Amino acid sequence: MLILTADSGFIDFARDELKQAVPEAQVLAEIGPGVRLVEDNGRFFSLAQRWQTQPPIFVRHICPVQESVPITGNSIDLTRLTQTVTRQFLDLFEPDWTFSVQSRIFAEAVYKPFDLSLIH
Repeated sequence: MLILTADSGFIDFARDELKQAVPEAQVLAEIGPGVRLVEDNGRFFSLAQRWQTQPPIFVRHICPVQESVPITGNSIDLTRLTQTVTRQFLDLFEPDWTFSVQSRIFAEAVYKPFDLSLIH
């Protein structure tokens, strides 16, 4: 699976670009305005490589879905997310590496995107 973003006014064009590149791709859900969850049948890396040399016009970003965590909008989510990040991803980074986290919240929650960026 992957997450695809585009300007919300051009999301249909972005979907068409995706379907041209990966005909079997299926949009599974609208996560938010201009953000879609897509079943790509494991084609993320070949798609990313292709679009690196021949960028799409309407798709802004794609990123692979490596883990999914159900959330409730309550502060317990931060604990669940911290546990998942620690268990699944911490070993992938060297202690002196830098990285950034981009967070979006499309539902009611007691926390803000910046709170998610502080998870470590």
